[in-house]
Amino acid sequence: MVLTMFNKGIILRYGRIKSKKQLLHAFRHNNREFINPDSNINLAKTIENYSIGEFYSATEHMLQFEKELDASNIKSVRSNAILAVEVLISVSVHLSEDDLQLFFIDCANWIKDYFNVPILSIDVHLDESNPHLHAILLPVLVSGKLNGHKLVGNIEKIRLAQKSLYDAVGKKFGLSNWAGDRKNKQELIHEVLQRLKNDVVVESVAWPVILKDIKKNPHLFLGVLS
Repeated sequence: MVLTMFNKGIILRYGRIKSKKQLLHAFRHNNREFINPDSNINLAKTIENYSIGEFYSATEHMLQFEKELDASNIKSVRSNAILAVEVLISVSVHLSEDDLQLFFIDCANWIKDYFNVPILSIDVHLDESNPHLHAILLPVLVSGKLNGHKLVGNIEKIRLAQKSLYDAVGKKFGLSNWAGDRKNKQELIHEVLQRLKNDVVVESVAWPVILKDIKKNPHLFLGVLS
């Protein structure tokens, strides 16, 4: 594997899914049953995408979701509950085809071991600028309760998850602790600032300190804001 660690990284991000409509959309997007015409998806490469584990249509995934709720003894769901957590892992460089396949298998195994919750789907996308994996998890930490907020946690917990992913997978493939090349980092900073542009935090007296932290570790803030 010919790679240098400098500026080559692995990124962990989260998405919070709060409605069945949003969950269906996530399944459809990950299966490429729906493609936004304004997206950066390369349609010629979509055929290269694949699922880790058994493939289901978005409709079948929703049926599996209902079955997992029953199996986890979820009788009712709060109106503000997080129904599912989406874990996105991307790599800032293009590994060889063989290494990339092994990389995503290792990522899937890390997700299974680290979160220890039911996995609804795992899909690998190779049709965008950076290869990445989407895993949708049912956030059942104890039987009978959904707790997506606790599964994701705060910035510190996200940082620890990122380090765990790096230790378990990133090191093996010669990657740095997170995608630190300047271009990618600037894109992450821009995305964080876009998401906060209408937030009251930008008017806070503490904003200069917060902004400094955003510029230092933008991926951590993205994990919270997703």
